[in-house]
Amino acid sequence: MVNTSKRIGQIGEEIASRVITRQFKMKIIERNFRSRIGEIDIIALDKNTWVFIEVKTRAVLNAGFPEESVTEYKQDKIRKVALYYLMSQGYNPHHVNYRFDVMSITFTGDNYTHPSVKYFKNAF
Repeated sequence: MVNTSKRIGQIGEEIASRVITRQFKMKIIERNFRSRIGEIDIIALDKNTWVFIEVKTRAVLNAGFPEESVTEYKQDKIRKVALYYLMSQGYNPHHVNYRFDVMSITFTGDNYTHPSVKYFKNAF
């Protein structure tokens, strides 16, 4: 059985994927990209711009809003993973457009049924 916080995170990433493709019309290239440096939740293309998206999901706000957990340390780690990803795909990071977005999802109903979604383009 998957623990509750991990399951909430998975539900959040599913919601994020739908919003990114349907509402923002981006093409998802990869989900849950992992390297020895760290992980990026969603890598997408928005026309000619690579978008590295951190998804944060909460069922309760005891620890604050989800987007508040994307600290400077986490941002630095995401930047490093993104640069690694681009280079591993044969891209020179100095010659491509890329940005870092954050999607914050909170649930207001029982059984994770009523998500509230906030999207921060160029979050850092």
